[in-house]
Amino acid sequence: MQLANKAVHKPLTSEIDLYDSGSTCHISPFWHRFVTFNAIPSHPISTANQGVFYAIGKGDLRINVLNNNKSVPIILKASFTHLRSAL
Repeated sequence: MQLANKAVHKPLTSEIDLYDSGSTCHISPFWHRFVTFNAIPSHPISTANQGVFYAIGKGDLRINVLNNNKSVPIILKASFTHLRSAL
């Protein structure tokens, strides 16, 4: 988590969850939520406001979702699929 904190230049004091069920990749700065974690070569990720941050690992991520007012844990499995154009 130290790298994630350094990237935003301030300590993370709370955790906010935002999920996109149509996403092909999920990102989290909260290392303690990873069930598995494997380091990868630093991979740049561009943001909508022209910023860049770097993925430094991948793994299975444990999240909790509400179902009938109950918190239910689920695991998001790691799967990076790189799509490249063949032009």
